[in-house]
Amino acid sequence: MATKDFSVELDTQALNALVEKLLDKRKTKPLMADLGRIMVADTMLNFRGQKSPQNESWKPIERAGQILRDTGILRNSITYRVNGVDEVRIGTNVEYARVHQYGYKYIAARPFLGFGPRATKKIDKAFTNWVDTLDD
Repeated sequence: MATKDFSVELDTQALNALVEKLLDKRKTKPLMADLGRIMVADTMLNFRGQKSPQNESWKPIERAGQILRDTGILRNSITYRVNGVDEVRIGTNVEYARVHQYGYKYIAARPFLGFGPRATKKIDKAFTNWVDTLDD
């Protein structure tokens, strides 16, 4: 059987223009802020549902009430900060947050920060919307 040549011609002008727009870091700061807001809101949903970002229920506690919400200090401390034009940090300054996120000795891990399917879907949508605005 004889092989036939196969070729594809691409007009890379439009692709190159999009890459140039994506590399224009001055326009990424609003995206970073959107991602920060998404992650803070998603973390609040983790507290409300008492589940990890991967939708796994937190280990029960001995006291009455909701898990990790005795005073609300930890939940209310979750913030984001945009650094420059290409970085956003989500976190807390509460000293004991690490213990709850990762666990320690006899304290079970109850992760509240992270990327799960719900956050990933929202981030993907925000990125797509941001790319669409580059045509403006």
